[in-house]
Amino acid sequence: METNVNHAKRMLAKNLRILALDREKLENPDPDIWEGRAINLVEEYSAVLYQSYKEGSFENKQNKKTWSFWNAVFYCGTIYTTIGK
Repeated sequence: METNVNHAKRMLAKNLRILALDREKLENPDPDIWEGRAINLVEEYSAVLYQSYKEGSFENKQNKKTWSFWNAVFYCGTIYTTIGK
């Protein structure tokens, strides 16, 4: 069973591919039409990601959260102490 996030990701890729191949929108003198549609597609995907995260269903295959605040703090500390200023 495919999750909402995976389905949304596949739909985003499919729709962006269709949009990229749409000659009418690409050749239109107003680039805002194409850009607006692309932005809408990405925002739809972003909304699905956010909703999945809020529901706690944004998990990897082992049903563990892939990233947390403390993982981010640890990562930043590691980078800072390894590379420095």
